[in-house]
Amino acid sequence: MDVIIADDSKAMRMLVLRALRHAGFSVTAREAADGKEALELVKESVPDLILSDWNMPVMSGIDFLRSLLLKPPRA
Repeated sequence: MDVIIADDSKAMRMLVLRALRHAGFSVTAREAADGKEALELVKESVPDLILSDWNMPVMSGIDFLRSLLLKPPRA
């Protein structure tokens, strides 16, 4: 499963990835430190799942979600 984990905390991104793998998911994770980086990752290829923090610098999680809703990526 291709996953984007967006969080400004590297430690939190690692914890989320570890939790997914511990739950038995076979995960290929791409990481973003803010919504803007996550948006660029989505443009490269559409993931199966996006897990995003709400409060991040540069672009918040809600602004990231709004950007995706306004211009959805092509699968």
